[in-house]
Amino acid sequence: MSSFSSPGALLGSVGFSCCQVNGVLLNRVAADTFGNAFVETNVQTGNYDFGGGSRPFGEYLIKYDAAFNYQWDIVIPNNSAAAMRGDGAGNLFVTSLSPGGFGACATSADTIVLSKLNPAGSCLWAKTFGGGLDKPNLTIGPNGNVHLAGQLKGTASLGGNTLSSGNGETIALAKLSNTGAHMWSVSLGNSNNNASNSLKHLQISTKNASDVIVAAMFNGSVDVGVGKWQSSNGWDAVVLKIDATNGAVLNQFHITAPGSKIAVASTSLGDAIVSSDNPMIDLGCGPLKPMQSTGVVLGSLPL
Repeated sequence: MSSFSSPGALLGSVGFSCCQVNGVLLNRVAADTFGNAFVETNVQTGNYDFGGGSRPFGEYLIKYDAAFNYQWDIVIPNNSAAAMRGDGAGNLFVTSLSPGGFGACATSADTIVLSKLNPAGSCLWAKTFGGGLDKPNLTIGPNGNVHLAGQLKGTASLGGNTLSSGNGETIALAKLSNTGAHMWSVSLGNSNNNASNSLKHLQISTKNASDVIVAAMFNGSVDVGVGKWQSSNGWDAVVLKIDATNGAVLNQFHITAPGSKIAVASTSLGDAIVSSDNPMIDLGCGPLKPMQSTGVVLGSLPL
């Protein structure tokens, strides 16, 4: 794992020692504003040393400082981590599937857990969300508020009123304060495709206090509250700009031929940066027609 400066210069790197080759699986990486790196990984065979001594089979959350000096590692129960983000105070927010949580945040309930860990890795608080919420993702606003997104099939409460997906799947969103207090939660319309895979690859990002960027792929027809869209041939994608004060949809963009998956990031101006593994993706200027049939596309959407 390596860190690079904005011009692309190598700042530092770290490797994991082990007693058996191909025994570790790196799942997720996050960072905070201080340059600390958080790594979620599985030890699948043998034992691994992340810097604090040999660790046996299991899932771990590891922290390194900006120079990649080992800080700590903790066990993630039941291989349950789903997403994680650092904030401007050195804290880490982690979503985990049921049952999950960390230390004092652990729960055996059949639910999704959002945990906040302090810089030393200790649990500050945890919130649980039951019902039909799945595949949770999150992003942290510049003021430390948490924006949580998940695929909703059926009903669920994210701290406020019960949300419903209607007929099929939809996107559920919630905003929590940095102390975990519920601020608002919404469900964005509903999908009219009853297939269990009508939504996938849900992404969420924010870089300012006024809006949130959400993206997902859908198959069939989907209504996010501003009119129904129909996928052209298999999976399409939708990118949404959400008002961070109340969850209302401010703008939307329908992407055809997005490939097998997409990723999204937001700018400080509220625009979306979209990447795809399909060079034939249409980002509004018509399908791209590169020389090769495979590759990675990076584009900007002025939302």
